[in-house]
Amino acid sequence: MLRVLTLIAALAAFALPAHAEMTQDRLAEIAEALDPAVEKSGNVLRFVVEDVPVSVVSGKVQHRMRARP
Repeated sequence: MLRVLTLIAALAAFALPAHAEMTQDRLAEIAEALDPAVEKSGNVLRFVVEDVPVSVVSGKVQHRMRARP
């Protein structure tokens, strides 16, 4: 589980220029790079990394993201 979350964080860090803002769309692009079959429902992304199902819930207004296996 920690390995999956670390992978997501690393991809997010390297996928953006230092001045770029993380958006809902950009977060979805990163998830799609990990699993092309990502499911999107509002502010929730569901995908699988190394056989581990992951749900990412993000809040545009709160500027927060939570990932759970």
